[in-house]
Amino acid sequence: MYMDARQHKAKTKNFITLKEYVLPSFSVVVAEQGSDLHLDYSNCYKIAVEYDKEKKSPAKLYTINHDTLYVYKGLRMFASCKNIKSIIGNNVSWIGVSNFEPDSLTIKMNGGRIYCSNDFSKDKKHIKKEINVGVFANDSAYIEINDMNTNRLTVRLNNADVSFNSSINCLLAKLENHANLNLHTKQILAVKIDKDTLSKLNLRD
Repeated sequence: MYMDARQHKAKTKNFITLKEYVLPSFSVVVAEQGSDLHLDYSNCYKIAVEYDKEKKSPAKLYTINHDTLYVYKGLRMFASCKNIKSIIGNNVSWIGVSNFEPDSLTIKMNGGRIYCSNDFSKDKKHIKKEINVGVFANDSAYIEINDMNTNRLTVRLNNADVSFNSSINCLLAKLENHANLNLHTKQILAVKIDKDTLSKLNLRD
């Protein structure tokens, strides 16, 4: 096992290279079918592409149009920016989002999986900001949001699952066609739910 581990590490080092590119500013991300994207907060706008010598590199990996970054399938990518307003996923393979606290954030998922989390545990001076979050999902999409202090959460799900783990002041939700909304929150002040008999809402503190 030890020898196998060493050989795997050496193989990865020989076949995987990471190349970084500076980008113009953007605040919207559109991840297209099959894409694998990690999106993190930074003072710089850039993207790093994980090139694999055993894979053919697609002709088009990403493009920028006005304030929108488009990413495509083929290779894993790591993007960063100062602010994000909207994330759209179209049957993506995976999206990971870390450490953003904009005034508002909209997530639209047409299939695929997205994981959003904030970790400011090392920064004792950080004060969590309350933001407005909109989540709109269908086509068996899965969304998980952790430690995102939320003022108003608006959710519209059609055959999609959301796991939300944070405080919420106000919840507005519409669930249909086997939608599932799982809330783990210590605080919720106002709730309005519209759901069909096939959908489920689970609430725990």
